[in-house]
Amino acid sequence: MAVTIQMIEQKEFQVVPNNGYDPDEVDRFLDEIVDELEQLQKEIRTLRSEPARRPSGAASSGAAPSEDTVRIMLLNAQRVCDDTINDAKKRAEDTLQEARDEADEIMRSARTEESALNAENDALRAQVADYRASFRRLIEDQTRWLKEEV
Repeated sequence: MAVTIQMIEQKEFQVVPNNGYDPDEVDRFLDEIVDELEQLQKEIRTLRSEPARRPSGAASSGAAPSEDTVRIMLLNAQRVCDDTINDAKKRAEDTLQEARDEADEIMRSARTEESALNAENDALRAQVADYRASFRRLIEDQTRWLKEEV
């Protein structure tokens, strides 16, 4: 069964509490669909009435579209195709740039963390060296003290 504008406009959805869709959002979406269908129907009527506007030497109603019509349709199709490809390329470039930016930020963060860890490691090594030196002095002092006592 073909869906008509009237069917869309009159469609009622059952709302399930806590699980259903927002009725206002569904209505807005259906309104967008109705607007698009109305536009398409206007285009269809325009294209169907086009043979009546041709000069008397042109093909009669119901005949294949004229070369101009086919050319226009092909140009429109090519334009839509080109726009779609350009849009896809742009989105791909944007996504790639976002990924690069995120990778750069991760690398900066990792380098910062690495520097902090290296500084902490150096500080700990210095503390260990100081502790060893202090411990050696303590042992040497204790050894001297014991030798003096004996």
